[in-house]
Amino acid sequence: LEFEGSFSHLVFFNFFFPAEVGIRVALWSRGLGDVFKRQLLLLASSLVIGMSVFYLLASVHWSLSWLWYVYLGWSFLALGDLLQHAKHVAAAIKEDDLAAAKRQVGMLVGRDTKQMDLTACGRAAVESVSENLNDGVIAPLFYFCFFGIPGMLFYKVVSTLDSMVGYRNERYQDFGWCGAKFDDL
Repeated sequence: LEFEGSFSHLVFFNFFFPAEVGIRVALWSRGLGDVFKRQLLLLASSLVIGMSVFYLLASVHWSLSWLWYVYLGWSFLALGDLLQHAKHVAAAIKEDDLAAAKRQVGMLVGRDTKQMDLTACGRAAVESVSENLNDGVIAPLFYFCFFGIPGMLFYKVVSTLDSMVGYRNERYQDFGWCGAKFDDL
């Protein structure tokens, strides 16, 4: 079973893409302070919803709350798809299929793959796997060790904000700075 980030992605898509439209339309926008408040609201609401479900299930039976924690913990550890894509890159490199290697590594990285050779494809795959191993497994486990499932939930929401809108480009200049700054903390 693979639940890779399902809870945080669900909250994010239902809350922030409509909010982004409001920031883009000048009549609806209240400026960067509104963005900051919305992103804080997302963090707080994610924690409140996650913990409310836990306490609701615990009031029925302790084992149900334990299963909820297992589900959340499993869904916050994201490595399955990453390894699968990396295996596809490795298979293409092993077969000396440059076109397939470029196509497969393009699913892992955000950079242009047109000028890559097989060695560059391999380096890009290793680099992406190591970076995402930290972001998808090691850091969530770190937060789990110190803060439990609520810490993992907080980390994943902040990480999702940064990875989805925390870019320094024209489209997300006003909207993405807050998620990027949260992630830097």
